[in-house]
Amino acid sequence: MSLRKLKDQDLLVLYTVSKVRETSKAYIIFNEYAHIAQQWSYLKTAFFRILGYLQNLGLITRVKKRIGSTSR
Repeated sequence: MSLRKLKDQDLLVLYTVSKVRETSKAYIIFNEYAHIAQQWSYLKTAFFRILGYLQNLGLITRVKKRIGSTSR
C-alpha cells in the first residue's frame, strides 16, 4: 500500500500518532489539526476506525495498556 493512496484524514492520523503515542491525547490533537485544515471535527469512533485501518495496513502498531492498573 502506497502512502499516496491514503486519504488526507488517514495521513493526518498517521502523523499525529507518530508524534503523540497516547491515543486519547492523539485524538485531541488530531481533531485540532482537522479543524484547522478542514474546518471539521471527527468523532472518536472515526479516529479509532482510521487507527484500525492503518494497523491493518501494517503502518502502525497499537499497544493497549491500562493506565493506573498494577500488575500482580
